[in-house]
Amino acid sequence: MLRKLVSMSRICLLFLFSGLFFSPSAHAQDFSFNELIKLRTTSLTEFETEVMAKGYDLADVSKENDQVVAFKKGTNRISYSLIRNPHAEGWDTVITYKTYSNDEYNAVKKQKTDDPIHPDIIHFFNDGMYITHVYVDGRMCVHFRTKQNLETRYEVKVIPDNTDRYNQYSTLKGDIRW
Repeated sequence: MLRKLVSMSRICLLFLFSGLFFSPSAHAQDFSFNELIKLRTTSLTEFETEVMAKGYDLADVSKENDQVVAFKKGTNRISYSLIRNPHAEGWDTVITYKTYSNDEYNAVKKQKTDDPIHPDIIHFFNDGMYITHVYVDGRMCVHFRTKQNLETRYEVKVIPDNTDRYNQYSTLKGDIRW
């Protein structure tokens, strides 16, 4: 009887541990919609601290026309960019999060709230890409982009709403670089 009890408790522990490691909820999304919005207002040092705490490593630094620092974890990438705004003669901070995970992309997308004053705008392109513009508090714009090629890629880009329209629309057709 004692042997059966010990054996059953081992089986229960096995199911418990396998459920923890192999359940879909064990692999939560890296960034929420609100976290991505908040990251756009942080300094580069604060951004680096936040993303490295989530297991991301430095992947790339570019100082050409725009200044971009990218971090990578598996196939996911997140970057902090200072994009020149040529018409306003200034710089705008842009956060870009890229993933191949449809589940993670949709989880972030579901967290947005609809704004009846600034409804979402959807752009479809003949190359299999579409973008949803989401305006946040009249201060920021979030682009949800899907690019279908050999593999479907997803991107969430947070930009200030005061960025001139040229910069916003030039990012529409830009390739999702990995």
